[in-house]
Amino acid sequence: MQALIGSQPRPAVLSLQATGVAAEATTKLTEFAPDALELAHVNPRGQIVDWLKQQQGKASGTTTAGNWTVEFSTEVDSEQPGAILTLTDKLCKVNCGAE
Repeated sequence: MQALIGSQPRPAVLSLQATGVAAEATTKLTEFAPDALELAHVNPRGQIVDWLKQQQGKASGTTTAGNWTVEFSTEVDSEQPGAILTLTDKLCKVNCGAE
């Protein structure tokens, strides 16, 4: 898990990653996402996790939940294949992007 802090009290960008074959990595990501999102104080985490479960078998997807833009993607043709869930705070206006 990576949390990138800008000029606001909560993480502006949160990235969860799991390695392995896309399907297995997506399953792993879905399993640890609830705890990771709770630790990062992300809400509505239930809605995000339910959406992530629906991404099983897909290469990528984007949605919004509460104040978060949620992006899912899989890496297959790379040195480290896996699945990535990235949340970006829509309320953040300065220093919000991942570097």
